[in-house]
Amino acid sequence: MSKGKFERLKPRFFEAEDFLLSRAPEEDNIMLYAYFKQATQGDAMLIQHQTEFIDQVKWDAWKSLEGTSEDEAFECYCKKVVEMLKDIGEDAKEYLDPLDG
Repeated sequence: MSKGKFERLKPRFFEAEDFLLSRAPEEDNIMLYAYFKQATQGDAMLIQHQTEFIDQVKWDAWKSLEGTSEDEAFECYCKKVVEMLKDIGEDAKEYLDPLDG
């Protein structure tokens, strides 16, 4: 998906992401976070000092993408959203239809 198309569909992606947060496995949501951070901010350069386990897991997932280009991470983010919606099935149809095409 082109960045231009993503920009047009950004509100739909964020709606889909909100939908997924409570329905998809946590590890999928963490990778979604990591792809988005890599696509929008590049490599995780700061040392992580969070004390909460989930924060550390999210940072570690983002750090694991170090060296991935922002364009590649952006494409992975888009594909991951669509994949996760497909995994949920019919309940996700209203979110999937505008993004899967």
